[in-house]
Amino acid sequence: MNILSTPFELINGGGSSAVSGALLLAVECLIVCLAFLTIRRLAIFAGAKKMRVTGHVKRKWVIPEHREWQGKAYVTVLAKNALEVNVENRSLQFCPVAWKYDRVNEGDEIDIVVQRGRFEGELRILDIGPF
Repeated sequence: MNILSTPFELINGGGSSAVSGALLLAVECLIVCLAFLTIRRLAIFAGAKKMRVTGHVKRKWVIPEHREWQGKAYVTVLAKNALEVNVENRSLQFCPVAWKYDRVNEGDEIDIVVQRGRFEGELRILDIGPF
């Protein structure tokens, strides 16, 4: 077996090399897909300017402490404060630091720093006021 063989050569060889060729092909496709998604995310938000806009707090809630599977074990995820903010007729969720969460109430208008994506008009909240 050649060390520098392509997955298609291994699959055409048949037998156990076909299985290793199929696995190699699947891993290569996964790596290409992850690279594409990373480059796409960077292309959307890299170099995009930050804008200051006004948003309306629709809902304020706490995500309770819970356990979830991460890696090879269950871990306890601490409770998080979350806001649902209406920005330019879009509902976005944001988890601010505790002191900013305590200063806002449902129905308040607050200053928000957002970043607008280049291609699809996607919005991302970076921070909420006061700054």
